[in-house]
Amino acid sequence: MTCDEIQAAISAYADGALLTGEEGDMFVHIGTCAACRRFFGSVLDIRSTVVAATPVDVPESLDKRVLAIRPRAARPLAQRRRWLTEIWMRRLSVPLPSAALVALALISITIFSLSLLLKPSEVPLLTLPTVDVYAEHPDAPQHIE
Repeated sequence: MTCDEIQAAISAYADGALLTGEEGDMFVHIGTCAACRRFFGSVLDIRSTVVAATPVDVPESLDKRVLAIRPRAARPLAQRRRWLTEIWMRRLSVPLPSAALVALALISITIFSLSLLLKPSEVPLLTLPTVDVYAEHPDAPQHIE
């Protein structure tokens, strides 16, 4: 038997589920293999710690709630899609309009505060250079009549 098989047999032995014919082979292997002997000792330590621990009282309501939970894989596909849609809509329906409102408020406050701080003559305006459309360009060809 391999060490993996022996360690599975050790776990079964600790749980009281090992067949009687397999105990002999297991103990012979434990006598010759240091790794399996350490594993056997750790399994017995864990078992004695669990047995010596005081039991915890769990309310029945918790048991019912835990047993009522269905794993995600057991949920129908339509229910999962609806759940994802609800989450998506909940996350976007509030922040997006709120962000637009905050941005609009910031722009309005900035424009209003600038209009109060600056005199009308100091407000920078975007002006384009004037162009005389009737002036002749120096590189333009001359028309001779």
